[in-house]
Amino acid sequence: MCKFRFYCKISDQEQDSDQEKSYGDAGTVVHSCMEYYYANLYDFDLSTALSELKNRFNSVWETYEINNPSINKEEYWLSIINCVKLNLKPTHTEYEFKLNEPFNFIGYADVMSTDEHWIGDWKTSTYKAAKLEAYKEQLKFYAYAYYRERNIIPMTWVFFAKSNKIFKFKFSLESILEVEKHLLELSVEIDSRIK
Repeated sequence: MCKFRFYCKISDQEQDSDQEKSYGDAGTVVHSCMEYYYANLYDFDLSTALSELKNRFNSVWETYEINNPSINKEEYWLSIINCVKLNLKPTHTEYEFKLNEPFNFIGYADVMSTDEHWIGDWKTSTYKAAKLEAYKEQLKFYAYAYYRERNIIPMTWVFFAKSNKIFKFKFSLESILEVEKHLLELSVEIDSRIK
């Protein structure tokens, strides 16, 4: 089991409210549809792919029973269209990084190319400059994990799909090695909390 997930389970982590959960579910619909697009529809002509993708979107949306009146379903469909319009050529979607040191840790990158060495992250939340720094730290972790696997520092980006804004980051080796230091500190804290 991932030590970090175990830590989250046994810690006093606040649970999402029903409203927060519905936003998370809507984001999951977008991620699921993008994964489906690259696995099944990427080589189709665009109008056929979007028609099939819209059917998939409606089906997955219904599965999650998203009934929050604050959530505009069409904004999430537009997010998918904006993601498709990026015209990416990924080698992986929902790629699982597994680290064994400094402790067992599993993380998932939304979309990645090991051919062109980049990692991307879809965000369905509204763009806010204040959130960008936290997302940059998340991308730094992905860059670190990629470097550990391939000895190459990838280009990283975060895409705010609703507002069609992309922010790219290329980290230095020194910067991504700070992640390892942070993970070592976190490992000590996790061990303490588990005890």
